[in-house]
Order: sequence, then structure tokens, then C-alpha cells
Amino acid sequence: MKPLLCFYRENEEWNKLHKVLAPKMLRPGDILENLEKLSGVTRDAVDHMMTLRGLNGEMPDLEGEIVKYVAECKFIKVLL
Repeated sequence: MKPLLCFYRENEEWNKLHKVLAPKMLRPGDILENLEKLSGVTRDAVDHMMTLRGLNGEMPDLEGEIVKYVAECKFIKVLL
């Protein structure tokens, strides 16, 4: 079974997903204009992930937490 994340896709399938997602991605100008908000989201995500780490220093669901972080960054993009 292939992972669902688009960066794991290959060739034609990846190209189709890229065409759909590319217009929705943050452009360098958007990042510069919203750096403070994005930095705040990143700081919050890292702080949250640090509290979730187990005694061995590993995250139980790192992929899930990254998906939440990306979703929050995308939400900021929608609000712009």
C-alpha cells in the first residue's frame, strides 16, 4: 500500500497532484508577508511536539503531528 502523502507519489500520479496543489502552495512573497504568523505556528507545533515525546525521546505519531502542522499553515494561507 502506498502512503497517502503526495511527496511519496511517483511520475504521472505525482505530476497530476502537483498541478492541482501548486497554485495553493505558499509562494516566496506570501511567506515573507506572513512570516510572523507562520513562525508562531511553527513555534507552537514544536512546543507541542516536545510535550508529546516519550521518555525515549521519540514521537509516537510524528507523521500525524506534521499533518496537523501543515494543515494549520494552509489554514493561515486561506485566511490571507
